[in-house]
Amino acid sequence: MENSKIISPEVNIENAIKEAVEILKKNSIASAFLEARILMSFVTNLSREDIIFKSAHINLSQDQKDKYLELIHKRSKKIPLAHLTNNREFFANNFYVDENVLDPRPDSETMIEMIIKKYQKTSFLNLCEIGCGSGCLIISLLKHFKDWRGLGVDISKKALEIAQKNAQSNEVFSKIEFLESNLFKNFQDNQIFDIIISNPPYIPSADIENLQDEVRLFEPRIALDGGCDGLDFYRNIANRSRKFLKNKGSIFLEIGYNQSQEVVDIFEKSNFKFINSAKDLSGIIRVLEFEKI
Repeated sequence: MENSKIISPEVNIENAIKEAVEILKKNSIASAFLEARILMSFVTNLSREDIIFKSAHINLSQDQKDKYLELIHKRSKKIPLAHLTNNREFFANNFYVDENVLDPRPDSETMIEMIIKKYQKTSFLNLCEIGCGSGCLIISLLKHFKDWRGLGVDISKKALEIAQKNAQSNEVFSKIEFLESNLFKNFQDNQIFDIIISNPPYIPSADIENLQDEVRLFEPRIALDGGCDGLDFYRNIANRSRKFLKNKGSIFLEIGYNQSQEVVDIFEKSNFKFINSAKDLSGIIRVLEFEKI
């Protein structure tokens, strides 16, 4: 097999990366060079700086060669990089991820930045995330706001286990509780929050087959499928969240491309006031803020 020639005996890191990049490029991996370096860092436990500046002088052990080759082959089959390393950096924090949770995207940091900007001088608030997945949103906020407390909610038991693991590694476990629930179904009547946040599934069902292979084949469909028009979860949140939100409490929602007006209409019909929006790195409206009135 052609790929089996990747790493010969006594190969150094520099040459191994060069051959890995060729394989990744042949399989249409856009960031082939960067990803080959990241996987090498993962295999060798060397810093990226060492891999860049010392790679010609460090040889790989047989075990390292075999592991690196295996990971390059898996990545060439479009298995997401974060699933291979079980790590995703998000808002300067590290999160464990696998096939049971959505891989956090940089665009989702837009919500974190928006909330920090609004509440930078606010001490204690009670925060809830609907569909917390890996926990990257609520954990990032609880790390920033030292006195805040939170509840992470998800329908997936496996996702909640991952979120708990990330809460521990990011040292906010004592400030957060977790609840297995389909949206608000298992909430207690006395659970009232200052802020509710969510990055719900918002891809129209028929569009999922057109997504990138990394997403379509390897990310949980339950975290992607927003129903026929992609708006099912927004309707449910708008209809059911008022009971658990303080008067003048806020809801922050991540949305998909070109969904802003439809989501605003949904929430205004449920007696929420549209407050603000924020654009992502591509200049697309990504987050909407509403207030309970």
